[in-house]
Amino acid sequence: MAAVYRKKGTNKYYCTYTAAEGRKVHRSTGETKKSAALLKALEYEAAEKAVKAAETAEQNKILDIVREASEKALNGELSQTTGRELVNR
Repeated sequence: MAAVYRKKGTNKYYCTYTAAEGRKVHRSTGETKKSAALLKALEYEAAEKAVKAAETAEQNKILDIVREASEKALNGELSQTTGRELVNR
């Protein structure tokens, strides 16, 4: 969950949220109102979640192709042409 805070000596809010790879990010929202800063922080976090979802979807797609290729290889059905067709999906 994103959070906002102010640093000493500034009227701008900063936020902290979790990046797609799992690390904590601290950055300025550029906002002086807490409600606006929290909205911006939530937008940053949502963007990171979208990146992670896209990465996961792509990884799952590749994993499915590798599983299918493995199955075909075990059954003696994997040819160069079939391999190319799988890779070009």
